[in-house]
Amino acid sequence: MDDNVQLLDVIGEALEDRGYRVTKAPSGEGAIDLLLKRRFDLVITDLNMDRINGFGVLKKSKEMRPDTPVMIMTGNSDAGVYDTAIRMGADDFMWKPFGLKEFWSRVANWVEKSEQKGSAREFSMMSSQEYQTNTRADIASGV
Repeated sequence: MDDNVQLLDVIGEALEDRGYRVTKAPSGEGAIDLLLKRRFDLVITDLNMDRINGFGVLKKSKEMRPDTPVMIMTGNSDAGVYDTAIRMGADDFMWKPFGLKEFWSRVANWVEKSEQKGSAREFSMMSSQEYQTNTRADIASGV
């Protein structure tokens, strides 16, 4: 089974269990389409996606919704990937594998900041997988 599918499902279900609305995009293109239509409190995206990768999602997200924080996740251990993501405007960056305690802390931090701004409490999850699910804060992710 694909590692990204497992991680996306685990993170998505765990966020839903904590009361967040989670929107999973089927691809980078799907993520960008969602960002055109809706506001999210946080975008979580993996770097490795077909056609439009996580850098493409980050770039478009910052062009369309510059106030929406974007968290990049990757299993790529090249330090240059981190530098590129930060230079392009990523608000957060996590190397896979990561601990869930650290992940929850970071998500809680971004949700708190969004609540202070009066956001819609929604996350979107961008993934290269071929399905989409809607469920409380909305998170966008492609893990």
